[in-house]
Amino acid sequence: MGHMSQKPPSLLLGLGLSVIAMTASLALVVGNDSAASESAASLAAPSKGNKQASAAPLAKMTNESLPEISGEFRFGQTLEHGEPRLSETEGLTFASQWLRNGEPIPNATKSSYQISAADVGYTLSVAVTATKEGFEAITTTSAATDEVSHATDIRTTVKYQVASRGESDTDFEEFRKEVAEILNDPRGWRSDGIAFEEVSSGAPMVIQLATSDQVPTFSSRCTSYWSCRVGANVVINQARWEGATDTWNAQEGTTLAAYRHMVVNHEVGHWLGLGHSNCGGAGQKAPLMMQQSKGLNGCKPNPWPLDSEKNPPRFR
Repeated sequence: MGHMSQKPPSLLLGLGLSVIAMTASLALVVGNDSAASESAASLAAPSKGNKQASAAPLAKMTNESLPEISGEFRFGQTLEHGEPRLSETEGLTFASQWLRNGEPIPNATKSSYQISAADVGYTLSVAVTATKEGFEAITTTSAATDEVSHATDIRTTVKYQVASRGESDTDFEEFRKEVAEILNDPRGWRSDGIAFEEVSSGAPMVIQLATSDQVPTFSSRCTSYWSCRVGANVVINQARWEGATDTWNAQEGTTLAAYRHMVVNHEVGHWLGLGHSNCGGAGQKAPLMMQQSKGLNGCKPNPWPLDSEKNPPRFR
């Protein structure tokens, strides 16, 4: 077998270094060509920032008068606003946002606004934003209204006390607070001009929070399951206060909060001299004085007195 010739190690090392040097030179040339191309391109075309900076600034409109609100500032009434007068008069688009005590009211973005129960005792205003092509948008805000009042001025004030009977795990102070809110809610008997004031003694009406076993102690006509009214006592069954009734809970659109409003207003309605009512027809609001705890018979749940139930016998 013949012997293969071998190159000296020094020669192989020299060849390797030559190949590496050639590769590095080629990469440097390619890299320099690429950088040069990018540099040329950047000089040929202005940057995005330069293009934006060269755009003409938007013209400005000026305000000459504020939008004005018209209507009666009472619960249930509808307000409207006019448009502000601006230096531009044509091609304008307006958007509205009603404000309660300066804070945006959710979904109140039309030129008209129906005053809600949440607005009573607060001021209202409206911010109107005008836009026009080629101009900066401008927002102007109306002067605030007077404080929104109840639907009806007070015609009589009922003094009441709050008491309890039986060992209840309901927070009594929270019960008192919620009863006060219900009695003076703009949608309740207060909408008929009947106001309520809690006192510590001597009141003609007493709101009683009673445990189920104690409800019958007020009268043989009261049962351990329902709430009832006996003389000066408006008796709220504590179990119903905490969980409503199975019949109520099974109805579409009912809540525990609405039940509490309904049961207090219903039993107070008895104290005001009203008897029970029936559903006026499928799909209608149930009368407050209907026994909604026992069923709705096709009516919609309703915790507030209907107009037909206002002006109750005690205060006619």
